[in-house]
Parts: sequence; C-alpha cells; structure tokens
Amino acid sequence: MKNKIKIVIASLACAGLFLCGQNAQANRLGQDVSSYQLSDFEYMLQRKQLGSDFTIVKLGGSGGFEGEHYQNPKASAQLANASKSGQDVAGYFWGQFGSNRLMAQKMAGYAVEDAHRTGLKQGAAIALDYEQGASMSSTANTDAIIEFMSAIKDAGYKPLLYSGAYYMKRYVDIERIGKQFGTCLWVASYKTTGLQLAPDFAYFPSMNYVAMWQFADNWHGTDGNVELVSVIKGDVKNNVAVKPTVTVSGSYYTIRPGDSWWLIANRFGMDMYQLAQLNGMSINNVIHPGQKIKVNGTIKNGAKPIKNNNTSSYLVKPGDSWWSIAAKHGLSMYALAQRNGKTIYTVIHPGDKLTISGQTAAAPRTYTVRRGDTLSGIASRLGVSLSSLASRNHIRNINWIYINQRLLY
Repeated sequence: MKNKIKIVIASLACAGLFLCGQNAQANRLGQDVSSYQLSDFEYMLQRKQLGSDFTIVKLGGSGGFEGEHYQNPKASAQLANASKSGQDVAGYFWGQFGSNRLMAQKMAGYAVEDAHRTGLKQGAAIALDYEQGASMSSTANTDAIIEFMSAIKDAGYKPLLYSGAYYMKRYVDIERIGKQFGTCLWVASYKTTGLQLAPDFAYFPSMNYVAMWQFADNWHGTDGNVELVSVIKGDVKNNVAVKPTVTVSGSYYTIRPGDSWWLIANRFGMDMYQLAQLNGMSINNVIHPGQKIKVNGTIKNGAKPIKNNNTSSYLVKPGDSWWSIAAKHGLSMYALAQRNGKTIYTVIHPGDKLTISGQTAAAPRTYTVRRGDTLSGIASRLGVSLSSLASRNHIRNINWIYINQRLLY
C-alpha cells in the first residue's frame, strides 16, 4: 500500500477531540508490506527487533493497474514469518471500484478468497485500500465501500478502511463509515517522505474514527504505522496452500540450465522461500538441470511466536547451526555471528561457547557497486545473505542497483 495511516495518542491534548473519546489502548508501531518487501523469517525477525509489533500484508487487489485479480505471491510467507517472529498480522486489499456496489461485492469476495489462500485466520483485520477511482459523489462512494466492508465482516474478518487523509475527507462520508463499523479508519498523512522513526503528533490527521495512522513513508525502509486502538491482533493457520498465480500443466517443473529458486518462483508468480519449503529444501540448496520440483501443494508454515530466551552464553550442541541457535534465542543469525566476531559462514562445533546477550559491534561496513555487479554476487562475495543485504539497504527490487552505489553490510 502506498498510503497508510495509524494513530497514536501521545501527550497531545487535542487528540481527544479527534478521537471522540474512544479508548486508546495500544500506541504500537508496525509496518505494512507488499511483494516489494522480503518474506523470509530473517527479514521479519529483523523488523521485529527494529520495533515492529505488527505487519499488515497486501493480500491482493482488483481494478485499475491491479487487473481483474492480482494475488501477492509472497503474502502467505510474509504473514507466516511475521507471526513466527512474534508480530500480530493483518491483510489489506486494493479495491478500485469507485462507486460501483456490484464491483465492490465482487472484490470483497476476492479479498476473502485471498485471506483463505494465504492462511489469515478469521477474526483478523482486512483493510480496503481505497485511494483511486472514486466518483465525485461521496454518498455513492460510501455506499460501495460499505458493501465491501460488510462482506468482509460477514466473512468473519474485521473490516478497516485505508486511504490518504485528503482523499478520504474528499470522497468518503467518514461519519457513516464510523457509525456503522466503529473506529476502523487507517489514515495516511506524512510529515516528510524522508526517514522518520517516530510519529510527530503535530501532523496527526484531525478525523474521527481513526484506528491507525500511517505516519511515515520511510520507517526503517517500509511504511510506518502507529496503532491508536487495538485492531491488529490476527493470526495465521498452520497449513497454507501454495500454488502458482499463472496456469501450469501438472504439479511439477523440470529445472532448466540457468534456473535458480528466484527465477523459477518469479516465472510462476510464487515466493521463492515457499517454493523451496514446498520441496523440503531451502533457497541455499543447489538445484540442477533435469531435476523436478513441485510448483503447488500444501505446506505447514510453523507460525508459532518465538520466545526470547536470551542468556549470556550458549554451548553449541550437535546439530546446531547459526540459524537454529539464533531462532531459539529470538535473535538474527547475522547479529549473533557478528556478536561473536564471526560470519554465518564460519563453521561452529559442538562445545563452542557463543555469546548470546551483549552489544553487537556497530561499526558499519560498506561496499561500492562496480560495473557488472549483481546484488546476489555481492552478497556471496561479502559472506552475507541476499535478503539481509537487500533489507539493510532498503532495496525493494534486487535486480536494481547502480554503479557507485554504496551498500551497508
């Protein structure tokens, strides 16, 4: 989503006027993501450690540039791994139906279908992303929005409405929405499009029924949201269907020369982490031409919140890895390795003693992109993961880097 808003009650005396005396409970920070962001557990754990208490995932969309029905191929992995990292989860759906009530009903059906497909449990929130295509009649627009939100509610989910502050005030009857669905607005209003790590309540949108305020276009590289009342508290199912978003013949794909997990997943509109998991592997497993892999099926997402069991040190046991030790203690494996003066490619042995708690060396290192470089090649050369390198440098498209760009690692 491009415009998102969340609201917090900080020591702003006039905030009570905006909220009509509603019960403010949360003031938690969180993010929203789409296919431009990563989906693996390491990424979501890093976001949790940066202070994200919830993640709202784009499920899909319909209308306008989304076409008849776009489905985010990363959605189920993003939901599952955000949940596994200890964050609450919710979904959002782009619906460009303007004032057409029949189209609103149809798109709500797509949204519910996507929620089921991605494993989002009933009771979680689904926000309508309504920011383009409105008619000049706020009454007609609101009628259609109510059709969509009512269908979401009837399907057992909590309906929210997302848009920019100006757009929502101009094209939507906020009072009708609030009276029917309560505190349900997710409003975007930015002080700056640059880096902003905390909400500035001097820029809070003065509107009733606001549940969340999207205060930042760049909060550690994603949209930043603050929750005013507790609306994001969803969970995910254990079993999730994984299938391509394009038609394929059969359930298997034969690997060709030059293929990679990313290329195959991208070809079929899938998430590469889930594709590997579907085949009982990880993206670090080497695949070979002629090998057959599954391209649809059902996986267990294992989305159980982690517990932070940090102690000062840990004795490596047989079968341990950087990832398993870090996950056990609620850490990033990269931070754990760095804390011990190593990289995740350093071999560890049973009996080795690792420092778990304490400070990680903060001195950032940089790499300057050269002609012919690729992000995956740089990551391999530096001994870091592709997802970590992309996340740290706020790179949404791993194929888009430029000469003389400086990368942190």
